[in-house]
Amino acid sequence: MLNVKLRRLLAAIGLTLAMSACQTNNIDYGNGPLTLSDRVMASFEFYLSHENPAYFAVRNDGKVFAFSVCNHYTCEDSIGDVALSGCARRAKGERCYLLASGRDIVWNGPISYRPGRFIPDNPDGRSFILFWHHRVVQYGGRTPVRGTLTPADGSPIVPLSFDAIYRQVFGTCTGTLNRIDGRFEANCRKMGRVTGPFETTEKNGLGGQGTGEDEQGRIAELNIIPKSKFRDTFTRLGE
Repeated sequence: MLNVKLRRLLAAIGLTLAMSACQTNNIDYGNGPLTLSDRVMASFEFYLSHENPAYFAVRNDGKVFAFSVCNHYTCEDSIGDVALSGCARRAKGERCYLLASGRDIVWNGPISYRPGRFIPDNPDGRSFILFWHHRVVQYGGRTPVRGTLTPADGSPIVPLSFDAIYRQVFGTCTGTLNRIDGRFEANCRKMGRVTGPFETTEKNGLGGQGTGEDEQGRIAELNIIPKSKFRDTFTRLGE
């Protein structure tokens, strides 16, 4: 009789081979020229900023997306189905394709993006995303509230400028980031107030991620999107 460790090893090998076969046969990579809107480009950089990004899917026109991020040792999106189906729902049934698996670009074709309010021209400016999610596994596709911020006069308190188009869902939102104390606070009329610690990832103390709880105990995450390496390798249109 095989000992327990050997049985577990063989089972793990079998599972790995099975997953590899599924990925080879079923993963739907995109092809051809792709132009990402500024909102989708910022969302892609947000996806990359997580510790364990899984899959990022996009419609052919680059205007609709969804992604999956695994924050636990078990991942429910082993072949990109969650990202693809989430994107298809947002695209009202139109087909979506994978742009990235993990941090690797799997799209076969040239990729460009359009600058806009979520890709600020100011090199010190950043866009941010604030969204409420589950504790274990985050899945993109739900509506976040977005905005931009730009530090002024070296002040440690940086206001969060929320985009007005999200007021119907979240109500009027206000917020601040304290770069010295390492905390953020946001208050959306329809969601409530959330506050928590913020960890910076850039030397200027701006880019980074914070997680806190609102009054109802729901988890909310603020992510100030850092500029990814892909912003320089993708073609920036309009210049």
